[in-house]
Amino acid sequence: MSNSIKFKYDYNDYDEDISEAIKKVEESFFDYKKNPNIKMKYLNLKDSIYDLHLILKEKVIEGVISSVKAEEMKNYYWGLLLK
Repeated sequence: MSNSIKFKYDYNDYDEDISEAIKKVEESFFDYKKNPNIKMKYLNLKDSIYDLHLILKEKVIEGVISSVKAEEMKNYYWGLLLK
């Protein structure tokens, strides 16, 4: 699978913490898709999405991102587990 998939959210549009977390999710997603039968790859993807989830929650509290936008992003990234 190539890395040419276009994700809904561009990490360049967000602050450094969110950006780094999104990059980690994308890398984990591609790694998992290359090796879908290796359970650890799935768990790594799940962990990276959870890390992003926590960062988004923190950024809502700090007022960096709206709660609506954060929820949309969390739903989108959790949905990657089903692709």
